Amino acid sequence: MVLKAIAYEDRRAKGVIHDLEDLEFVLRNYSALVGEARLFQEAGEVLITDQILYVDAPAYCLGREIGATYAETVTGALERIAKRLGSPDAEETRGLDRRSGASGGLAGANETAARWRALELGILQGRRPA
Repeated sequence: MVLKAIAYEDRRAKGVIHDLEDLEFVLRNYSALVGEARLFQEAGEVLITDQILYVDAPAYCLGREIGATYAETVTGALERIAKRLGSPDAEETRGLDRRSGASGGLAGANETAARWRALELGILQGRRPA
């Protein structure tokens, strides 16, 4: 994920988007690797407080794992992408939604944005104290 984010940041200006599509694919399919027990163990508090939806819990768990594993300097590109894509109004978010075959329109962009916000929240909360 981190290397794909760095690659996307480097190639974004050239209009190369396959790295971003790969990142979105991982976020959409990470739930297959995460059991329900882990979802509730790691994301229980943010689910109870309605900070994220259950459907976005796998992205949050992945973010926590990334935040706990890598230094902030390494995760910077992924955080920048997550912050941008966390807005349903961002062109990248709408474009990803159209290409991914999601529900489309504003609802689809909101779903995509929520997933990226959950990833960002997970990265931030997964960081080890300095």
